[in-house]
Amino acid sequence: MFGDYKAGTTNDLAPLGYQLSSINERRLVERPSGSSNHRDSVDITVTSLKDSTTFQASSASSKQVNPPEQVQKVIATPDSHFTVAYEEEAANPIGHRFLELCVNTSRLTICLAELNLNGSDYDAQKIVRTDAQLFRLIYENYHRVRKLRRLAFLYTPVDIQFVRFSVFDGGHVGIYEGPMSLPPESEVRKRNYHYYKCPLEPLPPIDHRTFFHYFWNHRRHQSSPSSIFISRMPKKLGRSMREQDMPDQLNLGWGVHIIEGPNKKLISLLLFLIVLLSFIISLVYSCATHADESGFGIGQWILASLTVGVSAVYFHVSE
Repeated sequence: MFGDYKAGTTNDLAPLGYQLSSINERRLVERPSGSSNHRDSVDITVTSLKDSTTFQASSASSKQVNPPEQVQKVIATPDSHFTVAYEEEAANPIGHRFLELCVNTSRLTICLAELNLNGSDYDAQKIVRTDAQLFRLIYENYHRVRKLRRLAFLYTPVDIQFVRFSVFDGGHVGIYEGPMSLPPESEVRKRNYHYYKCPLEPLPPIDHRTFFHYFWNHRRHQSSPSSIFISRMPKKLGRSMREQDMPDQLNLGWGVHIIEGPNKKLISLLLFLIVLLSFIISLVYSCATHADESGFGIGQWILASLTVGVSAVYFHVSE
């Protein structure tokens, strides 16, 4: 970073100090100890006071400065282990953030539902900051995309996987790695992706039971300020995956794939209704014709044929 300022005044430094102080604990990442430039570690001190803002920089070989208590000091050393360069941006979102959601629209087709966590116009009220807001957005976009699936009511979400995928043809997805694939530290270092902390511990970022609890019950948590899981989920920073669609090479990224399975509750309900319907038809026919054997014979045929039909549907949706 380079700046040309007048000597003897701090007024020109106020905008720079404001920008630096708005960033949440950015940690400078030092080069490895084997690098030829490892001696050039830099200490950066940012002071935010009411009347002035001071920016001080000194090399490791120069005299150290003792900052006041109000100063937040961040130091990178050659021997320090890699740490995420910033805290969760949900508190102070900077730039674009996307959650990449992969949704099945047929047995062989998966589509991308890209969630813009900062909103399209950076409206503060539209910025996603809490877990409840995140899962409301996931719920709405999941159901918006899966409308493309035939007989969608026969399927229901049953699991999640953290996957590495490619995007092609304007939104179609191909899965390459899973079920526990997260952006490596190098991608977080480059600020292409974000999750807190890195490396993440424990894995996964969120278990599937907690995911679906929030998924189905996000309205119950809408007043909660919790941001635990939005911090841990891998988020794309910068450009959208759709904007990076390149025809001559794979456009790879990381996201969440919602796995679907047969809607067992609905299929069980259908079987119960079939049994009830066959009994009612048999009873009505027997009372109307006074032929008990014929009525219940018809009921048995209805029960057998419809049960076989529902079983065929179940095997089809369970593929």
